[in-house]
Parts: sequence; structure tokens; C-alpha cells
Amino acid sequence: MLLECEVLVPGPEYGRADELDVERELFDLVVVTQTCDLVNPPAPRFVACCPLFPLELWREVNPDLASNSKLNEIASGRLQGLHLLPPADHAHDELWWSSMIVDFRDIYDLPFEYLSRRAVRTRPRLRLASPYLEHFSQAFALHFMRVALPLPRPRFKGTSGHQP
Repeated sequence: MLLECEVLVPGPEYGRADELDVERELFDLVVVTQTCDLVNPPAPRFVACCPLFPLELWREVNPDLASNSKLNEIASGRLQGLHLLPPADHAHDELWWSSMIVDFRDIYDLPFEYLSRRAVRTRPRLRLASPYLEHFSQAFALHFMRVALPLPRPRFKGTSGHQP
């Protein structure tokens, strides 16, 4: 997890105008590129990251997803694109005071060198431990491997599996 990373976010006219409309935003990010790809040469040019938000901030910015019932849906994996991380251990309470929400719907590719410099300056850096790391990885994978079925789905008639 890396705090206050600068992300360039293109505006709605991206690719249509002569001038590039880009906003500079700061995000707390969680790296979603596999660790093995980061530590084994050659290093990637870009690293995939998703924004994460303290639960209190999430509730302020997303009031439609802030109710306890919606948060329970996120926690159980039933609300696509969002993942709830548990609170950090007590050693880092000054950094994270609650659970965190990761938004898989926004993925930012940032330069490896930039993130490496940020990682060196960010101490201590929070990391997911097992089994939370595996649960997080599975949730990220499930976000991309879901399949949209055509609607309406076929209806079955009758209660038995045999037709006379």
C-alpha cells in the first residue's frame, strides 16, 4: 500500500481535443501487479494499482454505498468491483484507523520507477498478510473473470427432471 501517490486522470475529452485535459489527483493505492513480476527482472514499465479509501472517507464520498447493509454486501463479495480490507494491526493505528475499501473499478498504471521511489520513502508500509492477501487476490481476479449471461435466462417448467 502506498500513500498519496500522484495519478494523472484524463478528462472526458481525452483523444478528441488538441489539448490534453488531465487532472492531477492524489490517491492512496494498493498494488495489484503480482509481486513476482515486480521483483524478477526485467521490471515492468508500469505497475497496476487500485485506489483504497478509509471506511469513514468512503462513507462521506459514497453515501449510496455507506449503509451497513451495503457494507455487508461489499464485505461478503456480493457488490462487484469493491473489496473490504480488515483494519490494520495496532502498530499502524496512526496510519489507518479503520477498515479500507479497495475500488477495483478504477485501475491506474503508474511507472515502476515512480512507485519504487514512493515505496522507499513510505515507511512503514502496510502489506496484506496471509490469508488476507490471497482473499484480496481472489476478489480482484473474480472482478475480471465474471461472465455476463444473456437475459432473459431460459426458464424451466415442471418440478421433475423427466418428461413423459
